[in-house]
Amino acid sequence: MSVNGTQFNGTWWEVARNPATTENFDCVEVNFIMESQNMVKIETTYSNTPSYLWVNQTMYTNITLGNVENGGGYNISYVNGLTNTSYTTYKLLDTDYENYAFVCGYTNASDPSSFFGIVLTRDRYPNTTVLNGYEDMASQKYANFTNGTMSLITQSPTCYAAGAFGLRDCAILATIFAVVNFMIHLAM
Repeated sequence: MSVNGTQFNGTWWEVARNPATTENFDCVEVNFIMESQNMVKIETTYSNTPSYLWVNQTMYTNITLGNVENGGGYNISYVNGLTNTSYTTYKLLDTDYENYAFVCGYTNASDPSSFFGIVLTRDRYPNTTVLNGYEDMASQKYANFTNGTMSLITQSPTCYAAGAFGLRDCAILATIFAVVNFMIHLAM
């Protein structure tokens, strides 16, 4: 599937995963930011503890659209500020760009236990009927989405709650800087 980066741009929420991992992945938010015509910055923020959903970590990576490996996916290595993750291959299987995206991948191509399937949605809190519909739709086409096996990812209003006020202030400040920068360039 070719990817329209402009349409895929924006915030997505990971709502289901198969298989469940031993690592904690709650409150998973994935932002796709078009940097240029074919460069995409990906910011993935998640809670790193189930007890305190506002304790989170953000990992960053950049990919070039069209730079797809032989297996049809993107080899991505995230940087979280402290360490680099190993390369994981991700492949976008299907999306309507407005509601859902089905992503699969693996961390080791020769180890079937490292394969996974992920459901991303634009809606942070899709209802059970919608989630079951996505799982059913995906399971009819893709092996990593076997019906009835998807683990739900916790999405809660308490996700990132402790830092939410500070993030809003940073967003306002960034907007002010962007407007000032635009005005300076316009004046030149």
